[in-house]
Amino acid sequence: MQEHSTLNKLEHYILSGTVDGIEPFYVIYRLTMDEIEEATLDSIIAALIKLIDMEFVNCFIDFHGRKPCENLTEEHLKLHCASRADKELREYPFDINWEYEFHVTKKGRAEERKDIYNEYYPA
Repeated sequence: MQEHSTLNKLEHYILSGTVDGIEPFYVIYRLTMDEIEEATLDSIIAALIKLIDMEFVNCFIDFHGRKPCENLTEEHLKLHCASRADKELREYPFDINWEYEFHVTKKGRAEERKDIYNEYYPA
């Protein structure tokens, strides 16, 4: 587990944008790309892995039922996305019958609500 540090805007957006507590990768990708100007596929993947390492997010594989995803790496997510264009990454992956899903933990939700992140969203 990594030492605690302040999240950057992209990492915080992923936590706060996961409204129902769990979102599939394609939803996180689409929303983040639309809202965070500097977001890229690689930066979203790196942010998700960091959030998992910090225990702010858990990963599951939705494959005929939700199963915990252990030892997920940036390479796994990059391979998952490698053959899909931006438009395809924003939609449910009909070409495969499973998707990574990310669940915000109680620890992640508590971090997301801290006042220190208000500066990212000026009124």
